[in-house]
Amino acid sequence: MVTAAELTGLAGDPRFATVSDRTANDAALVSELESVFKAHSGAEWEAQLARVGIGCVQADVASPGAFFAYDQQMIDNGFAPWCTHARFGEHRRWGPIVTVGGFASGYGPGVLAGEHTDALLRELGFDEASIARLRAEGVVASEAVNAYPG
Repeated sequence: MVTAAELTGLAGDPRFATVSDRTANDAALVSELESVFKAHSGAEWEAQLARVGIGCVQADVASPGAFFAYDQQMIDNGFAPWCTHARFGEHRRWGPIVTVGGFASGYGPGVLAGEHTDALLRELGFDEASIARLRAEGVVASEAVNAYPG
């Protein structure tokens, strides 16, 4: 690790020889490491350390949502499926980040508040006039599909 991370100068520094030495000289160690790691971008460190078998990832590339939906590895593993949303149209959504046999193979879009209200009421035996009355009286409601014009 010391060689791969360009830290050879620190390897022989007596201020950092043991855990207690490193703890006692924490501020100095932070300063030394900061100057070394500022020499390359996160992506460069990730590539350089991965080449020598050291696990390292750049953790600030994207927010979790953007990573789960758009990262090439997530897409390649089938963890970012396409879906069609009532408001936003076709887009990638977060899928499972692991799969286990026996669970759903497809993932639909997120739902709008009350999106399935009418279908559920019909399933329960309500006719269109009854559903309209419940809506007019404010007993049930649904979020408008076009609430966010775009």
